[in-house]
Amino acid sequence: LAGSTLATSSYGALANAAAPVAAAIGVMQALRGVRMRNPIPLLLGLLITFGCIVAIMLPGAKGLTLPLLIVVFLSAIGWSSTWISKIITGTASILCIATTLSAFELIRERGGGSSPYDFAECAIQLNSVKEARELLRSIETDGGLGLTRRQVAILIDSLDNKVQAGLQSQTQAGLQSASKSQFGRPRTADTARASTYLHALFYRSFVSPIQVAAWHKLFVEENGPPGLGALPLARKLFGYSVDVTSLVYHRYGVVYSAGDATSTSTAPTSFIFAYPAYFGIYGLALALIVILALDTVCGLAVRRLPLNVLPLAIGLVAVIALNMITSDIVVVMLSHGGAAAVLLLACYSAANHFSQNRLANRP
Repeated sequence: LAGSTLATSSYGALANAAAPVAAAIGVMQALRGVRMRNPIPLLLGLLITFGCIVAIMLPGAKGLTLPLLIVVFLSAIGWSSTWISKIITGTASILCIATTLSAFELIRERGGGSSPYDFAECAIQLNSVKEARELLRSIETDGGLGLTRRQVAILIDSLDNKVQAGLQSQTQAGLQSASKSQFGRPRTADTARASTYLHALFYRSFVSPIQVAAWHKLFVEENGPPGLGALPLARKLFGYSVDVTSLVYHRYGVVYSAGDATSTSTAPTSFIFAYPAYFGIYGLALALIVILALDTVCGLAVRRLPLNVLPLAIGLVAVIALNMITSDIVVVMLSHGGAAAVLLLACYSAANHFSQNRLANRP
């Protein structure tokens, strides 16, 4: 992802920096409206938060709401003075995010009265049956894309049945059937789907990074170090590169995903795990240097921030740290909004310093 497009970098900045900050301000505005018993700040705060969630979830990846949740929660705690108020405010902020997220899901699923499409019929019409089957098989074991294992199984059966029965031409019938029911029941945000979503967030954040890091270590033990070509920007610096993420996935990931070998699939891991595996003690030293350099940059960016903005800064730095568990440092900074977050904090810090100097120099 080092050569990611401007659109990818812009969306990373939105999902990991801009939207979380705006949502944190919106949640605190809503909570202030509750304390003041004033519906205007409450509705305005909820509207801001809802808009941030909509902007983040337009591509359909619910996992990208995790940075927003982290920034909102840490900011809510930091803006509270006592432990009791921290607990109450932190819990209320999570409930606020959960409420707006649920509202978004319900509005999207009901589609304002429009009919949802039939997945199987859509795949047939687009001549993408093979790709659709590979996608469903890859999430069949543990669920994914907000679907439970039962829902995935029903989609697979529906796709297989329609292909076997040769019902490619009955698009209208499929749409009418889908408008009444999806997955054999009304489309609602039930407890099973919420549980699947929370499980996926936890697994992706805390289990997958260690699992994929173990694959990279095993790959090096079985095939030897990939050399300098595994570093980011290696092609520009050394004239060649080694896509270890793709090699690792097609060696071990296909086993875990029960045979899904999509050509674009990769298994990225953190440079904290990868560099020591690739280069031994030198890789460990390199990873520590990168961490210290990033820590220094973040420290310089926030050193002139006012105290009431520090909770937001802590939340943004926490998001950078979380992304560092799963990606290389270049990906974290360019594609996952790390550079945008640091730049945002640095600009606010510089503006605050300039403003204070102007006030101090007034006669």
